[in-house]
Amino acid sequence: MRHSAFSALLSATLLISASVGLFAEGSAPTASPQAANGAKPEPKSDSTWILGIARFSQGEGGGASTILLSTLPRLIVADLQSLPIRRAPPEEAAEIAKMKKARERFMAGTELATKLDERSVGFLNPMTAGAEKSFGIYSAEKAVKESYKKLTEILKEANKERPQIAAGTDLAVKLWNGHAAGKLIDTPEADLAKAAKAAGVDFLVSGTVAIMESGYAAVILRGYDVALDREVINMKSHCAVDDPEPVAREMADRLERLCAGRDFTRIDVLPNPADAELFVNGRSFSGSSRVAYVYEPGLVHISANAPGYESGSTEVIVGLGERRSVELELESKITGSVALTTDPANASVNLDSVPLGTSPQTIGLDGSRKVLSVSAEGRESETVVLPASGESNLNIELKPSDGIGPAGRISAAKDDFYWSLGWFAVSVPITTLTLGIYNGYDEAYQRSGSPSLAYSRWNASRALAVACTLSATTAVFMVIRLVKYLKTTR
Repeated sequence: MRHSAFSALLSATLLISASVGLFAEGSAPTASPQAANGAKPEPKSDSTWILGIARFSQGEGGGASTILLSTLPRLIVADLQSLPIRRAPPEEAAEIAKMKKARERFMAGTELATKLDERSVGFLNPMTAGAEKSFGIYSAEKAVKESYKKLTEILKEANKERPQIAAGTDLAVKLWNGHAAGKLIDTPEADLAKAAKAAGVDFLVSGTVAIMESGYAAVILRGYDVALDREVINMKSHCAVDDPEPVAREMADRLERLCAGRDFTRIDVLPNPADAELFVNGRSFSGSSRVAYVYEPGLVHISANAPGYESGSTEVIVGLGERRSVELELESKITGSVALTTDPANASVNLDSVPLGTSPQTIGLDGSRKVLSVSAEGRESETVVLPASGESNLNIELKPSDGIGPAGRISAAKDDFYWSLGWFAVSVPITTLTLGIYNGYDEAYQRSGSPSLAYSRWNASRALAVACTLSATTAVFMVIRLVKYLKTTR
């Protein structure tokens, strides 16, 4: 068993050397903030850094508020809908790189110790002998040499001088996908590491809430970094039980700064119209969020464009660490006008469902088509699509209301059409029947020439004429009612 003892001693020595190397090693190459997990590959430059918020739990030393436990994390999520681009700080990148190299040395040492044990077992195994035993020992010896060579190369690499650590690669940051559906991450037994891996996030935040005797709530926020494999936030604050928003905002600001990994200025841009396309220092940013992040102090140029509006811009001077709010009002682009008059006058006027007052008035055109609605008491409303540009006059006559409205008129016209269609459908078989009767009498008269058949033939012809007139009349009425129905639906 001397070989097993020797291999165990060598394994322990390698583990100690790996641990010493972790603290003795100088600076390491730039690393992504998602690295340093043996089972998780190092991300590419276009990876996304994911932040997740877990459920809060009851803290020690006080009661709990179910409302606070549910509300606080959701308020934090709501405030973090906009997040800055992440850049790992140099010291964090260095720590991650050291942990990665230490894990490589540990795994290489463990592999060598395993190969030594396998060689010892093959050498002492009484079940093998002769050529089989020699071949087994040879194969085990070869594997030991390969593992030893691998470990030697890793140790040589660790002793080389490293360049100065720079900030990590810029990564897009987003919230855990489930938050968009109002969900929070579950933490099994407050184990943030296990919950973070299960949810597939890079940074997991959780907290505890306890109601103190003073009536205030003590809130502790914890943050676990998967790449560093440790908690990097332990923040404590207090809030009123009925007003948790200030502490949620404070914690969201802390997480926002941690995500960025560097100083920045947050600018909340409030354009009018709200759907205007925004540009900050010449770069466009889209999405429902109207938030821009600036990483250099100084002058920031903000501009906006929107269809039907003149372009607008403004400039602000910012310093890092600020949070600013900028309003940008765009002026409507006038490309023509419509002089509106109505009968009766003083009718209510709406443009794209926005009240404009009463008629008569002049409506400016901005290059886009808009829907004009006019209404007055006791009159039917009218809707008109205005031209995009040019000068024009528009007079709208509002018809007296018949009490049933457009829908009622359409329904009545439809009923009239169906009634006329029904009468026409009834007249067709009557006409067909009288035609058959007339043909029968006519054929019989042609064969016999009987005076009685002549009289019956004459009566049948009169009945056929009446039936044909009836069918023609109902057909005309049906067509008239159909035309009226089609006009009413327009």
